[in-house]
Amino acid sequence: MQREISPVKFKIVLNIILALSVLKLFLTLFLGIGMKTSFSGSSLAFLYSLIPADILYLFTLLSVLSYWDKISFNSKVVSVVIMFVSIIGVLLTGSKIFLAILFLILFSYLVYYNIRIKLKVILFFAVFAFYLFPISFIISSHVKRGDFSLAQIPNYTVEIFEGGSLVMAEVSARFMGVDGNIAIEEMVTNKSPSYFDLAKNNSVINQVLRIGNQLLPGIKLSDTYSSGKAVSVYVNKLSPTIHHAGAVGIIGSLIVFSDKWGISMVLYSIFLVYLVDLFSYSNRSVLGFIKFYLISYFIIHLSMSGNFDTLMADLIVKYFLVWLFVYIIPRLKI
Repeated sequence: MQREISPVKFKIVLNIILALSVLKLFLTLFLGIGMKTSFSGSSLAFLYSLIPADILYLFTLLSVLSYWDKISFNSKVVSVVIMFVSIIGVLLTGSKIFLAILFLILFSYLVYYNIRIKLKVILFFAVFAFYLFPISFIISSHVKRGDFSLAQIPNYTVEIFEGGSLVMAEVSARFMGVDGNIAIEEMVTNKSPSYFDLAKNNSVINQVLRIGNQLLPGIKLSDTYSSGKAVSVYVNKLSPTIHHAGAVGIIGSLIVFSDKWGISMVLYSIFLVYLVDLFSYSNRSVLGFIKFYLISYFIIHLSMSGNFDTLMADLIVKYFLVWLFVYIIPRLKI
């Protein structure tokens, strides 16, 4: 079974990914697709969803980590352009997760291939991350308000120090899902009508049907809100007309599934074990690393957000792209 990509075929993959990166940036910059402050057309939004940003990062970083001494100068330039275009595109959408994705890909690579690095390198990345994660949250807030400017980056840096404790509290709460969990528990305690609306919207069957919605363009299997949109409407109390998706973390989501959330946690754990087994490979191959990253990202992001329907559809799309890049393209007669 083909699990490696030759440098010649990897060059083809990079060129395809460059085209996808430019297309994704075009959809965001000129049509507003993916922007958190505007709606997107259904067909174009579906096309946008077929180009996951982390797949672009993944193959770009692979070009540096595994193929840098095997590919041409032109391919190296393509890799740098892909990364630049992808990051600009994601910043324009108001997303703040891309920095975490870059670190996760790098960390997954080190763990998967059992690579040792010096302590000073770890400290450098730790300091780098300590700055980048808070600044990404601040940039995201300015993008959502529509007043973001690259020229204001120094001023955004000052905001970190002026409101350091508040910024770090938001970062830590978001990554642990604590804020969402507290909100759900408060709704349960107060027997809020919105909680029952949220539970009905995010039932298991509706989640599964919404996965089909995202994978099958033009087909509406469920007219309920996505799990993130439901949080925005029922927990954050935002208008349905506002293009925004919230998150309550995995514990909050399991409470919504059932008041006996301990049982939900057991079933959730069994499901994760199955996924890990499905995506695991014992040998150290490019395909094995990609699958190791995909399942790591899925588990971490699901734990942070609890938005199962969106992330499961995203995982399926990514697996399809990996199948295309790793299985199909290397078999092409070129």
